[in-house]
Amino acid sequence: MQVVGCLAKDAGRWTLTHAGKPVKQASPFPPRTSAPSDRPLGSDTLLLTSVQGFGPDDQAGHKVEAVGLIYRAPNDNRLDVTALRSVAAECGQ
Repeated sequence: MQVVGCLAKDAGRWTLTHAGKPVKQASPFPPRTSAPSDRPLGSDTLLLTSVQGFGPDDQAGHKVEAVGLIYRAPNDNRLDVTALRSVAAECGQ
């Protein structure tokens, strides 16, 4: 799944705040007809796992596109990250 949101660090854990609606994705960052920076933000928050290999410190506070597997449970929404990239230097929520 691909999700656009704001990359934040809270209490030592990386989260995707203001996450928009997830979109099915077959491979990391394929060509698309609309830019991820144009996708609207939402109201969801996802805990990001396996994110350290994607340079999150350099992208903190950015609007990012995250790709991975989503796990949803009551009070526990996570994204196991397989790709992460900044799409805008500011989140603009």
